[in-house]
Amino acid sequence: MRPFAYVFGPRLYSVFTESRKQGREYSGHTLERVADRAIRWVSRAWSILWYTSPLVLIYLWKKGAFAADALSGWIAFSKVLGGVSVIVTGVFCLRGVSRRLNRDYQTFVDILTSARSGNVQARLNLANYDFDFHAWPVDFSWRESVTSGDPTKVNDSSLWSRSSGGLGLSSIASIPKRILMYAIAHVFGRRAMYPGSTAIVQSLMDSHLLEGRWKLVTVHGGLRAKLLAEDGNSIDSMFVDRRGRPGNGNKLVICSEGNAAFYEVGCMITPLEAGYSVLGWNHPGFAGSTGLPFPQAERNAIDVVVRYAVDRLGFELKDIVLFSWSIGGYAATHAAMIYPDISAVILDATFHNIIPLAVSRMPPSISGITESTVLNYLHLNNADQLCQYPGPVLLIRRTKDEMISTIPQDITTNLGNNLLTRLLGHRYPHIFDDETRDIVWEYLYAGEQLKQVEIMQSVSVDVDWCRDALEQHVLENGTAFPCDIGQGYSAERKSMLALYLITCHLIDFAATHCESFPSASFRMPWSATAGR
Repeated sequence: MRPFAYVFGPRLYSVFTESRKQGREYSGHTLERVADRAIRWVSRAWSILWYTSPLVLIYLWKKGAFAADALSGWIAFSKVLGGVSVIVTGVFCLRGVSRRLNRDYQTFVDILTSARSGNVQARLNLANYDFDFHAWPVDFSWRESVTSGDPTKVNDSSLWSRSSGGLGLSSIASIPKRILMYAIAHVFGRRAMYPGSTAIVQSLMDSHLLEGRWKLVTVHGGLRAKLLAEDGNSIDSMFVDRRGRPGNGNKLVICSEGNAAFYEVGCMITPLEAGYSVLGWNHPGFAGSTGLPFPQAERNAIDVVVRYAVDRLGFELKDIVLFSWSIGGYAATHAAMIYPDISAVILDATFHNIIPLAVSRMPPSISGITESTVLNYLHLNNADQLCQYPGPVLLIRRTKDEMISTIPQDITTNLGNNLLTRLLGHRYPHIFDDETRDIVWEYLYAGEQLKQVEIMQSVSVDVDWCRDALEQHVLENGTAFPCDIGQGYSAERKSMLALYLITCHLIDFAATHCESFPSASFRMPWSATAGR
């Protein structure tokens, strides 16, 4: 097995010291570097050929390549393919020889082999290397966990099930449409919704991901781990432990990234700079994580991440905060729903439902098939999930957001508005009703702080009264939602409470979608039991 470990072993990127406070880039011999470059080019060429194969086959068919008299051409092609295969095999062998002569790689292979055989010390030593994650042994499996989500929510398929259809004539007649929807979702939809899962984006991000991991390990003491989800996907994660230090380190912030973001270069840096312990992870199909980022895979991924945080890292649910950016809100709201004892949820630049966004990005003439495809294969219903969570929530709305607004940078079409009103309407149905609808939307559409202050003044919002009324209600009735506060209140009192609750649950950030949220503004959500 040892010769094959050098020939087909993983690429080695960095070697860290025992303390992992310092490190150096792995420097292979010239022959290994040339061979690696050649193998990467062959891999990229194969990927391009694979993705364009339908078009290539159609072209060959039109050119008569599949005719009976085209056999000689296929024989010639086979010879060329065979020659290329021999060359590629030779390149792999040369790389193996070069690695065998490299002391760093020899040591690495010895440690990796021992770690795979169950040697505990070797497994610890493996953290001193950064290498291709597919070769990384599993650190934690969902099967090891004694923690589990709320079974009534985990098994509630009504929250994400596909539209049903029987076996009658109407179902048979819809088969062509179903085939079309499946093709759109798997060929185009998934890549458009999660571009970070595509080979081209990851190729462009390679150097940035390496640099990001280097900083997380050497500067912040990050610990990388492979988590095995219930569907068999391996989830790439990074944990930074701040427990025992002054500040916020006893709280763990689990970060869920956007559709083209990775924990190495994503929103993880915000809570890190604010002094929290942080656990980042990559979506299925992103960087070291395997699989594809369809909704079920996303749910399984965040589930094993939370289980790892509790059962292996030793955090209690009451000490875990979920922080997400953009499309990561789907995973975060799912975790909040099935683990209701989680301390708090902070959602940055996210939406209530993905369907309006998808429809707005596609031609109006195909809005019907777009909506059906998303509903059946790519449905991200954040608001439905968030409303099942009883704890503190904070939404961050970017006032110049060009991505989650159906009209770019138009705050009146920012779908964060819909997420906020859905949540507050569910929690406080007697406050967010027909009598307060106009003032609520006027405030949300204002955008500018000065205009918002003017609206607050126009209804004479008494902050002290609002705070006392909410705290007294919790004292007498508990924190269960929906709650009945607001029953019998005048329209003026309800308007005051509605605007006050919006300011408690919403932060406006004057930025576009991809600007980093400043750590100085990162705070825990408001809670009626503790005041604002």
